[in-house]
Amino acid sequence: MNPTLYDLLLVALSALFSWFMTHRYYLKSLQSQEVEASKQIAELSKAVESANAHNDSVLKNQYIEGALAAWKRKGQAVDYLNSLTDVTNETKAEILRSACLRHKGREPKNNPFLADE
Repeated sequence: MNPTLYDLLLVALSALFSWFMTHRYYLKSLQSQEVEASKQIAELSKAVESANAHNDSVLKNQYIEGALAAWKRKGQAVDYLNSLTDVTNETKAEILRSACLRHKGREPKNNPFLADE
Protein backbone atom coordinates (compact mmCIF):
# COMPACT_ATOMS: atom_id res chain seq x y z
CA MET A 1 0.00 0.00 0.00
CA ASN A 2 1.21 3.47 -0.87
CA PRO A 3 2.44 5.38 2.24
CA THR A 4 0.71 8.58 1.13
CA LEU A 5 -2.59 6.77 0.74
CA TYR A 6 -2.03 5.13 4.12
CA ASP A 7 -1.38 8.54 5.73
CA LEU A 8 -4.48 10.05 4.09
CA LEU A 9 -6.60 7.15 5.29
CA LEU A 10 -5.22 7.55 8.81
CA VAL A 11 -5.97 11.30 8.75
CA ALA A 12 -9.50 10.65 7.50
CA LEU A 13 -10.14 8.02 10.18
CA SER A 14 -8.78 10.24 12.95
CA ALA A 15 -10.89 13.19 11.68
CA LEU A 16 -13.99 10.98 11.60
CA PHE A 17 -13.26 9.65 15.10
CA SER A 18 -12.63 13.19 16.37
CA TRP A 19 -15.90 14.43 14.82
CA PHE A 20 -17.80 11.49 16.34
CA MET A 21 -16.45 12.14 19.85
CA THR A 22 -17.08 15.87 19.57
CA HIS A 23 -20.63 15.24 18.40
CA ARG A 24 -21.31 12.82 21.29
CA TYR A 25 -20.05 15.33 23.88
CA TYR A 26 -22.04 18.09 22.20
CA LEU A 27 -25.26 16.05 22.50
CA LYS A 28 -24.44 15.23 26.11
CA SER A 29 -23.89 18.91 26.92
CA LEU A 30 -27.20 19.82 25.25
CA GLN A 31 -29.00 17.34 27.49
CA SER A 32 -27.31 18.66 30.63
CA GLN A 33 -28.15 22.24 29.58
CA GLU A 34 -31.77 21.26 29.11
CA VAL A 35 -31.93 19.68 32.57
CA GLU A 36 -30.27 22.69 34.19
CA ALA A 37 -32.55 25.11 32.34
CA SER A 38 -35.66 23.25 33.49
CA LYS A 39 -34.39 23.39 37.10
CA GLN A 40 -33.81 27.13 36.83
CA ILE A 41 -37.23 27.70 35.26
CA ALA A 42 -38.86 25.75 38.11
CA GLU A 43 -36.98 27.84 40.70
CA LEU A 44 -37.99 31.06 38.96
CA SER A 45 -41.62 29.93 38.79
CA LYS A 46 -41.60 29.25 42.53
CA ALA A 47 -40.11 32.68 43.19
CA VAL A 48 -42.69 34.41 40.99
CA GLU A 49 -45.56 32.53 42.68
CA SER A 50 -44.20 33.50 46.09
CA ALA A 51 -43.87 37.14 45.06
CA ASN A 52 -47.40 37.13 43.63
CA ALA A 53 -48.81 35.67 46.85
CA HIS A 54 -47.00 38.32 48.87
CA ASN A 55 -48.21 41.09 46.55
CA ASP A 56 -51.79 39.81 46.81
CA SER A 57 -51.67 39.87 50.61
CA VAL A 58 -50.19 43.39 50.62
CA LEU A 59 -52.88 44.58 48.20
CA LYS A 60 -55.60 42.99 50.33
CA ASN A 61 -54.23 44.76 53.41
CA GLN A 62 -54.28 48.05 51.49
CA TYR A 63 -57.93 47.42 50.57
CA ILE A 64 -58.73 46.73 54.24
CA GLU A 65 -57.02 49.98 55.26
CA GLY A 66 -58.99 51.83 52.58
CA ALA A 67 -62.22 50.26 53.84
CA LEU A 68 -61.38 51.34 57.40
CA ALA A 69 -60.68 54.89 56.23
CA ALA A 70 -63.99 54.95 54.32
CA TRP A 71 -65.77 53.58 57.39
CA LYS A 72 -64.36 56.37 59.55
CA ARG A 73 -65.31 58.99 56.92
CA LYS A 74 -68.77 57.77 55.93
CA GLY A 75 -69.78 55.32 58.63
CA GLN A 76 -69.73 52.35 56.23
CA ALA A 77 -67.36 50.78 53.71
CA VAL A 78 -69.76 49.26 51.18
CA ASP A 79 -69.47 52.17 48.73
CA TYR A 80 -65.68 51.94 48.83
CA LEU A 81 -65.80 48.21 48.21
CA ASN A 82 -68.28 48.69 45.35
CA SER A 83 -65.76 51.02 43.72
CA LEU A 84 -63.19 48.20 43.54
CA THR A 85 -63.94 46.82 40.09
CA ASP A 86 -61.03 44.38 39.83
CA VAL A 87 -61.91 42.52 43.05
CA THR A 88 -64.25 39.54 43.25
CA ASN A 89 -67.29 39.55 45.53
CA GLU A 90 -65.73 36.83 47.70
CA THR A 91 -62.68 39.01 48.28
CA LYS A 92 -64.88 42.04 48.96
CA ALA A 93 -66.78 39.98 51.54
CA GLU A 94 -63.49 39.02 53.24
CA ILE A 95 -62.32 42.64 53.19
CA LEU A 96 -65.60 43.86 54.71
CA ARG A 97 -65.43 41.14 57.36
CA SER A 98 -61.83 42.05 58.25
CA ALA A 99 -62.60 45.77 58.30
CA CYS A 100 -65.63 45.20 60.53
CA LEU A 101 -63.57 43.05 62.91
CA ARG A 102 -60.94 45.77 63.14
CA HIS A 103 -63.40 48.66 63.43
CA LYS A 104 -66.15 47.18 65.62
CA GLY A 105 -64.47 44.11 67.03
CA ARG A 106 -67.18 41.77 65.75
CA GLU A 107 -68.44 40.11 62.57
CA PRO A 108 -70.71 42.19 60.32
CA LYS A 109 -74.44 41.59 60.83
CA ASN A 110 -74.99 41.34 57.10
CA ASN A 111 -72.52 41.20 54.25
CA PRO A 112 -73.96 42.31 50.90
CA PHE A 113 -71.08 40.66 49.03
CA LEU A 114 -71.88 37.12 50.12
CA ALA A 115 -73.92 35.18 47.58
CA ASP A 116 -76.22 33.49 50.10
CA GLU A 117 -77.36 36.71 51.74
